[in-house]
Amino acid sequence: MKRGIFAANLVFVFCFACAVHAAPSSFAQTHDGPPGCGDFLEEAGARPLHLEFVGCEAGYESQCRVLRAFYRVSGARAAEVEDYLVSATGMARLRRNCCNWENWPEAQGRQRNGRLAHLLHPGGPANLDLSVSMGSGETLEGRTREAWTEIAWFHVTVARYLELDCP
Repeated sequence: MKRGIFAANLVFVFCFACAVHAAPSSFAQTHDGPPGCGDFLEEAGARPLHLEFVGCEAGYESQCRVLRAFYRVSGARAAEVEDYLVSATGMARLRRNCCNWENWPEAQGRQRNGRLAHLLHPGGPANLDLSVSMGSGETLEGRTREAWTEIAWFHVTVARYLELDCP
């Protein structure tokens, strides 16, 4: 009986290994993250010159599956990237909030994050949209916009939601 179970398990492992090996390369993970993850801004032709792609990961937000691409820009170039993202995506300008800088609308009811659907799929479904946000980490430096050069890095996150009716 034990020999039969062992043989069945061995056959299963062999078949599984063959299936994984024969799977199309599009299912393989890359150094950039899980399948479908990557440099979304580059794909959309919308990555500003000084914005560096850091990586991509899968996760959840409000119980919705999401892929997030991460970028960074030096404090010395952050204003240029902010200007571009405000213009290209409608993202709200960064405001100082306690101990960091984050995109925050000036008026209630205005959107906070930028959107990229119009660049990716003009006239296409809204669920293919990308949400764009920018901010600094917690910092005591750079209390004014003129002092952003004192902040080592600002971070940009681009989220691609994988389900309908998600943020």
